[in-house]
Amino acid sequence: MNHAVDCYLLHGWGFQHTVFAGLKRRLPESWNVLTPCFYQMAEDAGDGSFDALINKLLPEINRDAVLVGWSMGGLIAQLVAAKSQHVKQLVLIASAPRLVNDDDWHHTIDRHAYTALMQEFAVDPDQTLTRFVGLVAQGERYRKQMMQTLLEYCALPEQASALAAWLKEILKCDLRSLYSALDMPVLVLFGEKDALVNEQVLKDMTNRQTRHLTLEDCGHAPLISRTKEVADAVQAFCCNYG
Repeated sequence: MNHAVDCYLLHGWGFQHTVFAGLKRRLPESWNVLTPCFYQMAEDAGDGSFDALINKLLPEINRDAVLVGWSMGGLIAQLVAAKSQHVKQLVLIASAPRLVNDDDWHHTIDRHAYTALMQEFAVDPDQTLTRFVGLVAQGERYRKQMMQTLLEYCALPEQASALAAWLKEILKCDLRSLYSALDMPVLVLFGEKDALVNEQVLKDMTNRQTRHLTLEDCGHAPLISRTKEVADAVQAFCCNYG
């Protein structure tokens, strides 16, 4: 895909859409790069469900597009890709068809730790969000600096209700069958030392069109710590598998 393309960057839980500022600058100038804000979508819809986000996104995607979803944004990207005829390529960054472990699904977030985080968030959203940022930064060579950067892009206190709703959505979201049936090229980017989504999950991601790349010496947010490598990988994938 060498021509101008609509590229949607879909942010993760706990962060603003501005977290993609660096990646957006690195992508080709000829691309129409969009960074939708899930918080605004949920507010406009009066609904914090994933369905509400998907219903807001689908009408906007009215020509050939690539979806790039980070973490929770990867779940939304898969759901949209399954429903839109315009999505020609899909990129998942530190994401998978399911983000919480189950009896027959491993290498993502421990279920007990996740439910504990949900309970803590209900009591103290700000403190829980800061702790989550620490998990996202885990595995980075310069973790302290990474945390400082991530905190600049954190969700705002008034967005806590949407975050709480999405925690429930993530827990129940299981897209394994949907992912297996996707009929467009897929690129999955992993951080080698990601504390939340391990690259080993790839062996359970059954889709023949999946390609993957593991970025060394980084955690759950390679879009921040390995911005150039992520941008180069996305561009090469879109040009070679269009």
